[in-house]
Amino acid sequence: MDRSQDTRDIVRRLTVENLTGQLATFILEPWGCEYRMELGQKFVVEQLGPPQDDELWLVPAEESGGDIVVWAGLKSNARILREDGSVVVDW
Repeated sequence: MDRSQDTRDIVRRLTVENLTGQLATFILEPWGCEYRMELGQKFVVEQLGPPQDDELWLVPAEESGGDIVVWAGLKSNARILREDGSVVVDW
């Protein structure tokens, strides 16, 4: 099977934890959505999109002025879940 012709969406997941030592702002890009993230709190970012779309990637807090920034693919939908599975936001 030629995988380059595969158009099925795939799910990617990234778990992030606030280890900044303080309350932090979690930002989901490219949408610029901001959410409060308590110290030690974990979010799971799920991205649903085409295989050729970008991976989820985390910008370290020390490189983003203390914010926790995750970039999702431009052609994907994303949602943020709390560690218990409850939804913070679902795009």
